[in-house]
Amino acid sequence: TPKTAEELLKTYIGREEVLLKNLKKVKEIAPVVAEIKTLVSETNTPKTAEELLATYIGREEILLKNLKKMKLREDEIAPIIAEIKTLVDETNSPKTAEEL
Repeated sequence: TPKTAEELLKTYIGREEVLLKNLKKVKEIAPVVAEIKTLVSETNTPKTAEELLATYIGREEILLKNLKKMKLREDEIAPIIAEIKTLVDETNSPKTAEEL
């Protein structure tokens, strides 16, 4: 659950500058995290956004770059996959498109 400013200040007594620095980082990275979550939901990733973010702590920009590449690749290949499935259905192939 989110903490209040008072709770955070209590935790960081004497280290308010560190808290301020950390909060600025969180604010700065928030749009990147939101975009990562969107891309994870739009792509065929084997892990959740939370799992990926935990793996890429401090390297969120790299994760975002990788997910954008993945999305681009999936978007490029989607019409090809659709055409293959159609052709397999039309030719009554004994194998599914995935088996070929």
